[in-house]
Formats: sequence, C-alpha cells, structure tokens
Amino acid sequence: IIQRPFSSGGSFLRKVWILIYTLLFSTYGVVCVLQFGHGIIASLESKTFLEEVLGVSDRDLEVGRYEWGEIVERMSEAQRVGRCRVAILPGRRSGVDGIGSA
Repeated sequence: IIQRPFSSGGSFLRKVWILIYTLLFSTYGVVCVLQFGHGIIASLESKTFLEEVLGVSDRDLEVGRYEWGEIVERMSEAQRVGRCRVAILPGRRSGVDGIGSA
C-alpha cells in the first residue's frame, strides 16, 4: 500500500500511472452506470407496452396466467387495430417462436 500517493516525495511516473488508472476505472464506472440506466429505461418501456397496449400486468406474468402464444396473439391484434407497429427489418426472418434467423 502506498501511503499518500500524491505527496511531493513520489516520482513523476508513479503519479502519472495513478492518474491513468484512476481515469480508466472512473470511466469504466460511468459507463456501467449509464448502461444500468439504459437497461432500467428499456425495462420500463417494456412494462408500459405490456400493460397499456397488451393489457398484461406484472402479476399475470409472474403467476403464468398467459402463455407465450397468447401474448403473441394480443400483439398481433394490437398491430391489426393500429395500437402498435412492429417493424420487420429487411433480410431478417423470425420464426413462430420469435427467434430471428438470418
């Protein structure tokens, strides 16, 4: 353990390395926090979509009230009546199970 790493008695090179590692790990920490925030936002958007557009609550999903096929049917119906739009990217197909294949 280095006592007082930024004191005037240390070498310049050691101070530079300490600064580099501090910046590196601080940047990593900020990126992790941003990714976490993005994940929270995406989860809330998914929750809102399920509740408002499809009419499926958290509790319904937890207790297994709906099968995947029923969720897909509700989504198809919402798309049919114009409550949501599903974009299908060119060059990609998706099977009945929802797993895309190129």
